[in-house]
Amino acid sequence: MILFCEDCGEKNDLDPSVFSTGRAVFTCARCGYANAYTVDMPKTESVATLTRFLEDILSFPEIIGAFFYHRIQGVIARQMPGMLNLKDLRHLGGGFADSYRAGASGWEDLQGMTVVISDKHFFVSRVGALYLIVAATSSPLPERVLEHIEVLEKQTRSGDDG
Repeated sequence: MILFCEDCGEKNDLDPSVFSTGRAVFTCARCGYANAYTVDMPKTESVATLTRFLEDILSFPEIIGAFFYHRIQGVIARQMPGMLNLKDLRHLGGGFADSYRAGASGWEDLQGMTVVISDKHFFVSRVGALYLIVAATSSPLPERVLEHIEVLEKQTRSGDDG
């Protein structure tokens, strides 16, 4: 993960594992300034809620699978086909999170993004500090799935989840 020095603005490429506690202290490679960053980490107790959410949306026939991705911690909860291992999901999650952030930098009101790979449709949205990635057979997602996502987003904004 790249963090900028608070003093000189230099890019510092850090291993995401330094954020495992939610805080990273590092010395700038260029100027030697001691930087300290706090990162919004998902609450551990919310993983069960996220897993239940994934199980709920898998009941819709259009949904192939889904997972939650955190930029530091990686995959938080998942319900994806077995052909995609954890390394694959980390790679997909990281790419989708970067693309979403790039889009959100130009469109502040971005609500979601759809990426088509082969004949699979991946819907990406932000839920608090997490990215929700839903794989579906078609696009757009059915309205009832979007309603489930909206409920989860409201819970997250009110501080109930991660």
